[in-house]
Amino acid sequence: MKIKKLFNQDEQYNININTYLSKCGVNNTEQYLKGMTVEPTTHYDNIDEFVKGMRWCLNSTDKLYLLVDS
Repeated sequence: MKIKKLFNQDEQYNININTYLSKCGVNNTEQYLKGMTVEPTTHYDNIDEFVKGMRWCLNSTDKLYLLVDS
């Protein structure tokens, strides 16, 4: 697997959450970190199927694993 570096060796001392998020393509890091923006459910394909599955899982004895990629 090839991994693309986000930072060069000379940038290693300036790494913080804002510079990291900027390198990942987040334009407004302060707004991103506030987490106050809620997107409409229409932005997600198959959200209804997910909600049905989530409700079923919460009402059963099965375990639920949620993997989130910010």
